[in-house]
Amino acid sequence: MKTILIILIITSYIAIIVFLRKQKAWLTYYLFGALGLTLVLVFGMRLSGLELYWEKIHLYQAVLFSNFLGIKARTLGISTFLVPDKTGWILLQIGIECSAILESSVLIGLISFYPSFETEKKIKLILTGLIITVLANIIRIQIIINIVHYFGRDAIFTAHAIIGRLFFFMCIAILYWYILTQPTLNKIHKTINEAGKQKKCHTRESGYPVFYLSGFPFARE
Repeated sequence: MKTILIILIITSYIAIIVFLRKQKAWLTYYLFGALGLTLVLVFGMRLSGLELYWEKIHLYQAVLFSNFLGIKARTLGISTFLVPDKTGWILLQIGIECSAILESSVLIGLISFYPSFETEKKIKLILTGLIITVLANIIRIQIIINIVHYFGRDAIFTAHAIIGRLFFFMCIAILYWYILTQPTLNKIHKTINEAGKQKKCHTRESGYPVFYLSGFPFARE
């Protein structure tokens, strides 16, 4: 029953996406498609068990880099590890929030359904974005480990909820600016300039001003 329900949901999602694309309802297509794909990826990773393997990869890289930096961290279980401080050992866990699964899924969803990007460009942006996201997350985890190691268990909340999260948020914000926001602004600027040139051209030919309404900036030309 659970499998049938999942198949029905995914089939309905694809059908709606196809309908919105044919109708050229680009804004609804983009928002619905990106959100839906994000949810499919997140829940797909969890239901398939891939989430645990991804967390395990981050666990081992965290321990590896920590030992490289002189912090003798040790693995403990699938997604937990021990970090030494002045008083003993501190237990840390790699969960879905620290694995960058959410951010990576959102990135894939936003780029995959961006109508004005060609397929080749989407693939390049997704690969570049995922690499940067993973590297930023690795640095975030190392920041947390170093703070906990040198300042003790009392600094766990500050390291994880404030410093680590703020660093990662800034990295993702900058990434989204260069991958999504800046191209969108360039597209709007280009559309406005082209409309302005057409307006001047028709004004000179007819002697009367002609006004144009540009289409949705995400739509393909």
